[in-house]
Amino acid sequence: MTPAPLRILGVTPARGGSKGIPRKNIKPILGRPLLAYTIASSKASRLLTDYVVSSEDDEILKVAAFYGADTVRRPKELAEDATPSFPVIEHALYEMEGRTGNRYDAVIMLQATTPLRSAEDIDGAIRKLMENATDSVISVVPTPGVNPEWMKYIENDTLVDYDPSIKDMSSRQSMRQIYIRNGCIYAAKREPFLTEKALRCGTARPYIMDAQKWVNIDSERDWLLAEAIMSKLDFSHVRAAV
Repeated sequence: MTPAPLRILGVTPARGGSKGIPRKNIKPILGRPLLAYTIASSKASRLLTDYVVSSEDDEILKVAAFYGADTVRRPKELAEDATPSFPVIEHALYEMEGRTGNRYDAVIMLQATTPLRSAEDIDGAIRKLMENATDSVISVVPTPGVNPEWMKYIENDTLVDYDPSIKDMSSRQSMRQIYIRNGCIYAAKREPFLTEKALRCGTARPYIMDAQKWVNIDSERDWLLAEAIMSKLDFSHVRAAV
């Protein structure tokens, strides 16, 4: 990979114990394990210095290695349902620094459950992270027809405005554009990441992606939606499973 001004470590957390979709990270989609799509885009990045898949699961580590990724075996206590992202990425960071001798300037989490991000997206987010006034970058997409101005609570079978200061429903054209995290990219510079123990840290800036890339697979419905969208795209660059 082309050296970058910053040393960037890409990490894909891929534990074996997913509940919503069993063995989700290596379940085949269009003839390839889900994890393979993120590995392919990460390895095609020109700005990642190193890239690693972190898992406690032997089969996942084997699949990751088959698709050309470096791997880190994480402790099982970092693979529980409620384990947050920070200690997983921190563990991979220190493990890879010990292995490579590199001191990384930044980390970027690339989840397997968002397979539609491209190498260009990864590099675009890294370029934004390189800006002096940026500590972290998170990928977002414009929300399609969802806005807090239209949202309500229900209390005692009565509609209550999410924002009581809004008296009348605005037309779609007059509303401010709302964005939502799409789960594809979480990038952070080393010091604010370690200090704040979070991938969103310091001055956080958006990397705006196409709304068509809003596929985040957590349920069977998400899986079917992803399969339908991906069936119309070209993934010939991703090796089929054997």
